[in-house]
Order: sequence, then structure tokens, then C-alpha cells
Amino acid sequence: MSTSNSGSNSWVTNSGANSRGPQCLCGVTTYLKTSYTEHNFGRRFYSCSKYKIKRECGFFAWFDPPMCEHGKRVLKHMRDRQECLNVDQKNVEILKEDMESLKEEIGSLKKEKQSLKEENKNLKKEIENYGTVVIKYKLAMFVLCIMLIVMGLC
Repeated sequence: MSTSNSGSNSWVTNSGANSRGPQCLCGVTTYLKTSYTEHNFGRRFYSCSKYKIKRECGFFAWFDPPMCEHGKRVLKHMRDRQECLNVDQKNVEILKEDMESLKEEIGSLKKEKQSLKEENKNLKKEIENYGTVVIKYKLAMFVLCIMLIVMGLC
């Protein structure tokens, strides 16, 4: 697990019992940190945990020897790749949430489609019935007209 020191170029690493270091001049146990400065990138060190709060102690001790330029480049590349992976992982989570929302929306749309199909079927029946009624009325009017013509001729 890593936690950032606000505004600093180092990280506290808690990777088990070996991450605890010597006691500083304040009497507080120090923790192993990693430098992300340009000059000492990736190099680990111990420092007083109260350094950012009180600058009285000033305890500092390197854990690692200086790193070669190639090692610094490799570590920087690895850090950049990890940051990209973290962004990608967040994007995947967002896409999964979006996909679940879309699945729910598709389900709702399928139900609405089925409802509209049934409504369409009922409207077609009404139109068909209406057409039959209109034909009957037209036929009745035709018969009535014929009857009036026949009565008028007699």
C-alpha cells in the first residue's frame, strides 16, 4: 500500500515489517519512502514522519545506493505505464456502468416495443371494424336511396 505525502516528491511505502526503519532524532520510527525527484528518481530513503509538520528533526538516511540513469528511465516508464493502467481501469469501470445502464434501457425499450405492437394490433382491428361499419352504412344508404327512387317512381 502506498500513500502520498501532500506536495512532496516521495511516497511512504508500507510493504510489511521491513518498511519500518530506524528511529529518528524525535524518537519516532521512520518509514521507507521513495523519491520521485528528477535527480534521485526511484531511490528509497528513511526520513522523519514529522518532517512536513515540524522541521526540527531533519533525520534522513538513504536506503538504496544511487541509481543509474537507465534504472531511473525504466522506473519512470513503469510509473507512467501504471498511471495509464489506472486510468484505463477507471475507464473500464465507467464503461461497465454505462453498459449496465444501457442494458436496463434496452429492457425498457423492448417492453415498450411489445406494448406498442399490441396497441398497433388493436388499432388495426378498430380500423378494420370501422371499415366494415362504413361499408354497412354505405350499403344501407344505397338501399335507402333505391327505395326512395322506387317509391318516387310509383
